[in-house]
Amino acid sequence: MRTKLCLISLLLFLLAEPLPSWAQLSISAQWKARAIEASETIVTLQAKLKKLPRESKEASLLGCKYMLEFAYVSQLTAEEITHKRETNAEVFHLVLNGGDAGIFDLAYVYTKEGKHTMTRVDHLPKDWHIFLFPDHPVQFGLSSDDLCTFIFNMSNPFESASEVNPNHRPSQ
Repeated sequence: MRTKLCLISLLLFLLAEPLPSWAQLSISAQWKARAIEASETIVTLQAKLKKLPRESKEASLLGCKYMLEFAYVSQLTAEEITHKRETNAEVFHLVLNGGDAGIFDLAYVYTKEGKHTMTRVDHLPKDWHIFLFPDHPVQFGLSSDDLCTFIFNMSNPFESASEVNPNHRPSQ
């Protein structure tokens, strides 16, 4: 009985303690949390993709989302490539596989204290294009061949998105 009372008291104490907010997590913990979220999203995307005709517009859209989510998952599966600790900085890479065209490598650079200092493009696949938005200077777009378009936020890597290029014509 006494053990149950202690466990209940401990549980109530833990529930009463405020959980750390996203912003209170270290930058490494934020990237790992986003990677875990992406791994869960990928499972859902895979299940949906299996049910769709390969060349449908919906499959193309899910494929673009899959590509972006896979870049986040790589924080867990290829950390030696996607996470670098330097003398005065910590660098996280979002890497998209462009097949024969090469890789897209977007690096977010932080101080040791976790303050974002810059975003840089380390690699751009052949025939992929970066475009800038005059009305949204914190964002830029990336067009991969004729299929996917990605929007990246240079200040917040977790606010990235993907879509099918509106000019893409899937074969039916």
